[in-house]
Amino acid sequence: MLTQGNWSLECPKLMATIEALQRNLRNFMGEELDSLSLRDLQLLEHQIDTSLKRIRTRKNQLMNESISVLQKKERALQDQNNVLAKKLKENEKTVQAENAQSEQHELAQSSSSFIQPPSPPAATIQFPSLAIGYSFSFSFSYYLS
Repeated sequence: MLTQGNWSLECPKLMATIEALQRNLRNFMGEELDSLSLRDLQLLEHQIDTSLKRIRTRKNQLMNESISVLQKKERALQDQNNVLAKKLKENEKTVQAENAQSEQHELAQSSSSFIQPPSPPAATIQFPSLAIGYSFSFSFSYYLS
């Protein structure tokens, strides 16, 4: 348990710790470096290098994970593209077949208007001959439609 005397001892220690942490932070930010010795600067540089290596390792890990996710998406999109391309080819074949069938039907209809259907057999009616002075016969044919 902290007593009044302990508080009076703890407060200056905490203030000194806060000041040291703030100074270290300023040093890490590249500020107030003039007061540092060569050894302090080398130690600071080593700490920054170690931190930078950790940062780069984590960044590379995240980038690799992102690349992996994007590659999976790429494969899925490629599969969808292949399915759609296959459907498109099938639809094109169907449309071409329908167009060809339609053209054949139209051609058959248009050519049938130029070609007369075969005529039904002619019915021949014989009229009785009428002889007046010489013999003459007359026959009449007509088509039933």
